[in-house]
Amino acid sequence: MAPSADMPDQQSQAESFSLANMSPQRHANNAGIWEELENGVRHLALSGHDVYVVSGPLFAGARLKRIKK
Repeated sequence: MAPSADMPDQQSQAESFSLANMSPQRHANNAGIWEELENGVRHLALSGHDVYVVSGPLFAGARLKRIKK
């Protein structure tokens, strides 16, 4: 869950788009609140603060379907 904007070079940016670093979400979230969160964390880190980030998907809602085993 590392943003491509935090990658040091083009190869690292390209590699950040692997499925291991992705979570499905609405574009409005990615371009809105998620972007604000990334920018805030980036600002704290660049200001010299220790930053620990734990992130991942949350599956919630009435319309979720499960795959049967």
